[in-house]
Amino acid sequence: MDNELRLPECFSPIHESTVFNDTLQHIATHCNTLQHTATHCNTLQHTATHCNTLYVTHSNTLQHTATHCNTLQHTATHCNTLYVTHSITLQHTAWIFLISMVQ
Repeated sequence: MDNELRLPECFSPIHESTVFNDTLQHIATHCNTLQHTATHCNTLQHTATHCNTLYVTHSNTLQHTATHCNTLQHTATHCNTLYVTHSITLQHTAWIFLISMVQ
């Protein structure tokens, strides 16, 4: 009987099975939580990608609009300069005309 396998006094197959099942259940719960978290992370990553795409698209649109605004502002400045220049030239011409009429 010396070769016979002896279980420790504290070993209880029912207790060990319950502990093992509880451990597996605990691990399964953690796995489900991790899977749920991963799903949220994927959703957030998708949303972030979408937001970045919208940001780039809107930035490009705003940059394009700003370029147009700058062009319009430059044109307006040029028009104002031309207006002032021509006004002075016309005023000068009018004075010359008036002076020549008086003489």
